[in-house]
Amino acid sequence: MCTLPVATALRASLLELASQRRNADGQQTKSELVYAYLTGPQFRGRIEAIAERRTEIQKDPADEKKATIKRWSKRESQLHALIESTAGIYGEIHGIASRDLAEIHSLGDMLLLEDEVHLNIG
Repeated sequence: MCTLPVATALRASLLELASQRRNADGQQTKSELVYAYLTGPQFRGRIEAIAERRTEIQKDPADEKKATIKRWSKRESQLHALIESTAGIYGEIHGIASRDLAEIHSLGDMLLLEDEVHLNIG
């Protein structure tokens, strides 16, 4: 009479023990696989690829900033040349027409602004 319950309990215990052994074996195998991956060339290649992308990502904004500063500098030089040419034309005409030439206030303001910009930058 006790045999059947004891056999059932023993069977359940043996099945649980076998399951735990399979899990332990699988755990050991997985640990070995993870270790082999981490120490192998595939993992190293992935990390190197990530590092290369990071370097590219850092370099792009620096290149963009440099290009933008170069464009701004070119435009500033063009604007300065335009202002100087305009002032030169006005000065030459003023020299010819003297008092008959009406004063252009905005040109004077533009020249003052140009001088202020160069004093602040230079």
